[in-house]
Amino acid sequence: MQLAFSPAHAQLAADEAIFTDHSGTYCGIVSAASMSVVAIFDCDIYSEGVDVTSDGALAVIGNCGTSTLTLVDLAGETLINSAVIDSGVRCVQELDIAPDDSFGIATGSADGRVSKFTLDLSNGQEPINVTGTTEPLVPGAFAGGSTQDVHISASGAEAVVPLYSADFLAVFDLSDDTPLLNNEDTIYTPPNPGWPATYYDRVEYLYHQGISLSNGDNDTILATADDYYQ
Repeated sequence: MQLAFSPAHAQLAADEAIFTDHSGTYCGIVSAASMSVVAIFDCDIYSEGVDVTSDGALAVIGNCGTSTLTLVDLAGETLINSAVIDSGVRCVQELDIAPDDSFGIATGSADGRVSKFTLDLSNGQEPINVTGTTEPLVPGAFAGGSTQDVHISASGAEAVVPLYSADFLAVFDLSDDTPLLNNEDTIYTPPNPGWPATYYDRVEYLYHQGISLSNGDNDTILATADDYYQ
């Protein structure tokens, strides 16, 4: 089976990977053993972020075009029809499911907001539900700061979010229904002073994009960014 689409993001689920489709209306499941597409299913155009529960049974897809979250049954390879909801953010950029699979965090690249959603399959009416959404992190900045990637700590207590148009990585307390920005733990990211002065003097801030925390102790953070300069 071959697809003509534009994969935007992929996430491993046991011996499979689920791909989102940025420019089409299909998403796919690829077998790691055969390195081939084993299933496709409908998903919204401009699908971006995706994450999979620890048992590999379910995936959540974030859709930029519709600003929705979609729950997918990977075992049955079909959408759970009752589980397409408003994400609370504009243009879902990325999402991350907590290690215990009970909740997740989604970011909005068009408004700089962050939302928290719960996962509970015992609730037949609302197996996925948004419990709270922050205000734009940087009011007045481009897209409210444009929140990008997100990674939840191993304990599930905190999350780190990079911003595309701000000079810091935001740290959130996840103990409540709405993520709470922890200003004391904000990680500021000035341009690298080791760059040549003629270049460094023109750099205004970094365009943050991806982020990952070490699984062991979360003491190590790897973040990616482009530099903006004049």
